[in-house]
Amino acid sequence: MIRRNTYCLILTFFLFTHSYSQQYGLVPKPLFSRVSGEKFSIKGLQIVGYCPDSFFNINYVKKFLNSNDAGRSYARIDLEIDTTEYSRDNYRMRMSKNDITIQAGTVGAYYALQTLKKLDENGTLAEGEIIDGTRAKYRGMHLDVCRHFFTIDEIKKYLDMMARYKFNYFHWHLSEDQGWRIEIKKYPKLAEVGSYRSGTIVGRQTNPEGTGNYDSIPVAGFYTQDQIKEVVAYAKERFITVVPEIDIPGHTLAAIAAYPHLSCTGKLVEVGKRWGVYDEVLCPCQESTYQFVEDILSEVIQLFPSKYIHIGGDEVVKKTWENSAICRSFMKENKLHAMDELQSYFITRVEKFVNSKGRQIIGWDEILEGGLAPNAVVMSWRGESGGIAAAKAKHDAIMTPGKPLYFDHGYSKSKEEPVNIGGKNTLEDIFYYKYSPFSIYDTNFRYILGAQGNVWTEYMKDWKKVEYMVYPRMQALSEIFFMPDDLRNIYDFYDRLGLELDWMDKQGINYRIPEPIGYKDTILVNEKSEINLWPVCKKHKVSAWLDGLPYELKNNLAILEPMKKPRTLKIIVSNGQRESVPYYIVVPAKDKN
Repeated sequence: MIRRNTYCLILTFFLFTHSYSQQYGLVPKPLFSRVSGEKFSIKGLQIVGYCPDSFFNINYVKKFLNSNDAGRSYARIDLEIDTTEYSRDNYRMRMSKNDITIQAGTVGAYYALQTLKKLDENGTLAEGEIIDGTRAKYRGMHLDVCRHFFTIDEIKKYLDMMARYKFNYFHWHLSEDQGWRIEIKKYPKLAEVGSYRSGTIVGRQTNPEGTGNYDSIPVAGFYTQDQIKEVVAYAKERFITVVPEIDIPGHTLAAIAAYPHLSCTGKLVEVGKRWGVYDEVLCPCQESTYQFVEDILSEVIQLFPSKYIHIGGDEVVKKTWENSAICRSFMKENKLHAMDELQSYFITRVEKFVNSKGRQIIGWDEILEGGLAPNAVVMSWRGESGGIAAAKAKHDAIMTPGKPLYFDHGYSKSKEEPVNIGGKNTLEDIFYYKYSPFSIYDTNFRYILGAQGNVWTEYMKDWKKVEYMVYPRMQALSEIFFMPDDLRNIYDFYDRLGLELDWMDKQGINYRIPEPIGYKDTILVNEKSEINLWPVCKKHKVSAWLDGLPYELKNNLAILEPMKKPRTLKIIVSNGQRESVPYYIVVPAKDKN
């Protein structure tokens, strides 16, 4: 977080000096940057300097920047941690040829080094100055490992990308109807039974009942407690806090499959094979449920040092509660008059336990129903209304509305997109999202901690598909935390994003190749159309077909004239290794009048 007075001064300076003509190729874009001299590189040089901090010592800096200690040429880096002048996440970096000075807060020092490394990688390191910081305390990315399971190495890749784009919270969704993914020593069947699914619905599920075909391919896996510790430590090195989610009282079919007495019916069930919600949920009207929850959370709290523990609280089907004599008696005894109040009782009781351990709960916005637990943080996913209500009640909130921050939605509604859950969240939707509905000067602003991109993996069977759905959306989301709302420019973003796509190509990281700049679904003109189809990455190639026949683009420009019938221009972008999905432009028929 950058201090308010400092932020306003920088913003004022930014407004009067900012220019897109000469800039550093960075995503996210710094709050202020100025190129004042020639380009240079520190690749292959020996790093020397003065870095007195116990963590950010010169050995750390040398290792981070791949210092060539055998090299005869050198670059000098002086790094000072100044927590009185610089807030935790911000920094100032002055760069002259092979002589770099960094002043920063504790995390800002890491971000400055990350920035320096990226500039050198993409060839835009030049003499000048960067001042950077953010108002957003929570810059999050989520990952569901329950619908489909991913390895520790894949989780680390995700954390590396988060660190590159200055995210600081990893929301790790570890329990679901379709799989339990964390070892709990007191309840071994959670891993033995709950982590194994015997099959999965085939294709896109079209109704809540999941009617259709199922495969018999097992989906299994869980993380041992040692692996959890390994991930937490790996994230900490990158200044990322891991927030675990144990989703209760709903989305607990995998837990109930292992321990049937946890539901109100005691019915034997199997781990979920379809998507959506299930009737069987934890029974909030028996003490054994609370003992189970407290035992699990005790182990989780030991593993995760995060201030926040996410307990879900979403999409709870209350049918079994309504039909339970035990619940009716329990509600009467505790003067509860509605099922929402019963859920609120459950969440509040769990919160008291978590608070007693020195932690704070986060819950999805359904926890507002029936009364909000006293110290809860609300994660607003069904639009922004839950976050707004929480802030007005003086509760912290994190914005993660399905539109536009659910990355399981399609990039477009084209049938040629890979199978996804539906909907459409484009890069532009994400890039222009304003995570706080309140002005910076509104007293409620302080309660909106930030925002998060959510990655639900029903239709992401492997890591390549996760990468496709997440990148470059993660890059677009990172921009909203650093660039003021009214100063974002999508074309400026594309210019910088191209460098990141080139870097990902070199690293073998999958992503969705964006539509060419200038692309539109339909060109609504009656005269000759000139359509610029520049690829976002300058190294990519755009090919076109008009009405099914190859069409030659001249300097990435298509010139189309309406005819008596509509015409279709098909576009494909290639990065030299693979091709984008087809994009289509429809030119309407010429108006007879």
